[in-house]
Amino acid sequence: AKKDYKKLSDDIIAAVGGTDNILSASHCMTRLRFNLKDASKLNIDEAKKIPGVINIVVQNGEQQFVIGHVIVNHVKKQLFV
Repeated sequence: AKKDYKKLSDDIIAAVGGTDNILSASHCMTRLRFNLKDASKLNIDEAKKIPGVINIVVQNGEQQFVIGHVIVNHVKKQLFV
């Protein structure tokens, strides 16, 4: 079945507090990385329940959504569409 990258992107944006709370977004091989205006808006427990999210890592002031190398590029392209 084809993955709904737009829905995953929308769910992640909602989990970080919306587009207005995102200072920057980038990605590496397996993670979407965010710098947020207000990091307290990220509900890690709820974010981990999003289908497609493997884990959440918070380090060095970044909120990182581990989603895997197969889909990270597809989801990043959908972030601000």
